[in-house]
Amino acid sequence: MNIKQNQHIKCIFRNGTIIEGIVQSHSKEELTLLSLHDDSLMVILHPNDDIMLIKIMPNKPAPKETPIQENISNKLKEVQAIEDPNLQNKTIAELKELADKQEKQIIANKIREHFPKGVSRSNYGSQSAILRKP
Repeated sequence: MNIKQNQHIKCIFRNGTIIEGIVQSHSKEELTLLSLHDDSLMVILHPNDDIMLIKIMPNKPAPKETPIQENISNKLKEVQAIEDPNLQNKTIAELKELADKQEKQIIANKIREHFPKGVSRSNYGSQSAILRKP
């Protein structure tokens, strides 16, 4: 067998059982695999007699991030880059409240810019009442 230590393999036994794991050691007498799900070891005695097929899994490159994952990663990097200790010590609820206050302030500023003081505003409701004849 061309099995190397730390390879990910799947073993199919003659009785149809399939197991997979990371090779810890192998010889003609036994094959030891580390489970993929926990730290348990699986020892296969007499692998040449019991195993019908061994599939050696290729080393896969790290999966590419989706656009949503990239966006989340970028946001986390932005948050980690903030050096203001007052913001770092706030809870998520406090940060949300702060963001809501800032959003209200931005809207209020836009309204003030759109309707400056001293300029009369049209009251369309009263104008429509004038157009209606009783």
